[in-house]
Amino acid sequence: MNIKRVMKNIGVTAILLIVIVIMVYTFGTELVVGDGYQSKYYATWVALVPPLLAILLALVTKEVYSSLFVGAISGALLYANFDLEFAMLYHGSVVVKRIMAAHWLVPVGALKTVGPFEEELFPLYGQDDDWCNRARYHKLKVGIVPDAKAVHDRALRQETKEKVIRRNYYTGSLIRLCDPNRPLWERFLFVCLFTLVKSVKYGSLLPFKYFRQIYGQLPAVRRHRDFSIRC
Repeated sequence: MNIKRVMKNIGVTAILLIVIVIMVYTFGTELVVGDGYQSKYYATWVALVPPLLAILLALVTKEVYSSLFVGAISGALLYANFDLEFAMLYHGSVVVKRIMAAHWLVPVGALKTVGPFEEELFPLYGQDDDWCNRARYHKLKVGIVPDAKAVHDRALRQETKEKVIRRNYYTGSLIRLCDPNRPLWERFLFVCLFTLVKSVKYGSLLPFKYFRQIYGQLPAVRRHRDFSIRC
């Protein structure tokens, strides 16, 4: 085995890894994980860099496995937008848009950034969805650990049609209106259409009754959105 060639190959590989680390700290960005996460390098010429890098490195060093390793590492970092925290999180957990709050572990720093639950607009349901929307606005990540197990002990109960409509339409509409990631006017137009759709779905005029209540809550919605943005 040619010792000089081996040392040269190790040196080239080390230099490329150093370049990747420099790119991480230079171009690393905080992720905003929403519906269907997608790297900002998706369908761009930059996405060709990992395979081309692996091929070029293999041709220069004659070391196939180490070349593939460097190509795989660079591809993973591109997928994570050079965010090492996200790359490590994604292996142990799954990043989601929102999750039920029955079994949360929230860092104190996140609570200070996002603030507490909103209990005026969401006295029973919706606090967790609203908090997750606010967390995403502040570029924080929400994730679940697939291997974790927990028990949410609650009674099985039959809900009336009115309660189902109130939770799905009324609370769902307030969640959308309070979302600081989208303009209020856009969310309000959506709720108007949402009212008609839910009325047809449930065969009831209750959504129109709740729409009047939602309209009356708009001042509180604006205050809550302002609070979410200022935090």
